[in-house]
Amino acid sequence: MKIFNQIVAAAIGLSGIGQIMAQDMDVQGDGFNNGVIFQAKDINPSPVTHTGVRGWVSPSAGYGIGVEGIGGTVGVHGSATSVGSTSSYNFAVQADASGSQRGNRAIQAIASGNLAIGVYGEAPTGANQWGMFCKGNMYVNGNLTASGTITPSDIRLKKNIEALPNNLAGIMSLKPKSYEYRTEEFKDMNLQKGRQMGLIAQDVERIYPGLVSETVLPKGISTDDDGASDAGKPENYKGVNYTGLIPVLIGAIQEQQDQIAKLTAQIAKLKK
Repeated sequence: MKIFNQIVAAAIGLSGIGQIMAQDMDVQGDGFNNGVIFQAKDINPSPVTHTGVRGWVSPSAGYGIGVEGIGGTVGVHGSATSVGSTSSYNFAVQADASGSQRGNRAIQAIASGNLAIGVYGEAPTGANQWGMFCKGNMYVNGNLTASGTITPSDIRLKKNIEALPNNLAGIMSLKPKSYEYRTEEFKDMNLQKGRQMGLIAQDVERIYPGLVSETVLPKGISTDDDGASDAGKPENYKGVNYTGLIPVLIGAIQEQQDQIAKLTAQIAKLKK
């Protein structure tokens, strides 16, 4: 602790700017007392931005880490409690990433082992409670499982509502297929192996263009720590909105049932 105090005193003496130079490590502790290796606390009550701990690495061609936490149970823990206006936002962890090389990741989480979870979010059940919120596009490189509603269907969110015509004719024009994904050629997409069943996007696009969209496989989705395999041209591919086919299928069943009812009535008349 004496050495640490001397370092801090020397740093403060540089016109209030702390600058500590060392080969490998500026501050080191063993966490012997109360298990705390380093603690920083800002108790200034003025309404400005305060930082308890800040880690900064000068951008270079190397692999730099601003702050690294390694723990037996929790590597880095963050908590935020509102003490000001109720309209303010509290962030336990906030991450921003910017740049132009490969894929920029504000947060990268890699998990391994039994029932491993890369990112886990939990919130109380009820209105306006969200375990995880994503504003913008979300890319899932693998299977997507949801136990609740995915698409909002409230009429208050919709306009220009019209009935779907000729559903049966459209459904009869679709061509269901069985196929296998080219997993060896598109390794980064994590495509399912084995025999699959579905539709071909180009076939669906000719009948229901609104149910087909083009997606760009983003750079930098590799799980390699150094991103070494992230280089290369982004892959463009078409996807089918299978959920959007559900109302078309319902309409087709209703049209078919209407035809059956009319034929049944005609047969009944012929029997008389």
